Amino acid sequence: MSLELAPFKELIYNHCGLVLEGIAEDRLSKALNLAATRLGYQDLRQYFRLLEKNPEEFEQLISALTVNETYFFREPDQIALFTNQLVPRLLARQACRPLRILSAGCSSGEEPIAWPWRWIQFTGNSGGSCSR
Repeated sequence: MSLELAPFKELIYNHCGLVLEGIAEDRLSKALNLAATRLGYQDLRQYFRLLEKNPEEFEQLISALTVNETYFFREPDQIALFTNQLVPRLLARQACRPLRILSAGCSSGEEPIAWPWRWIQFTGNSGGSCSR
């Protein structure tokens, strides 16, 4: 990890819980350099001080680091894998117990709503009853 990125990663994690490791560090580095250049800063320490006192600039940085799109059926290949393979396997292993699925990192909720809709379309079963 670049020591130059460490304070930014800590600030971002402390404010919004976003963990930036691996490939995300590259995205962070690019976003920081673009922002510093846009503002005419010579080094990132100046930009860091701005982020600490300017919520609008901080939000702009977070927006540059995250996927800012959400819509129903956004990842059709993933939904097909979920519907056709994953859920049937999980249900076969769990007998009649409820199936709980976490959809993390969704912006406004369209993605996690789309998955059960696709399951109902695929099976014709809303999951309201258990038949063995």
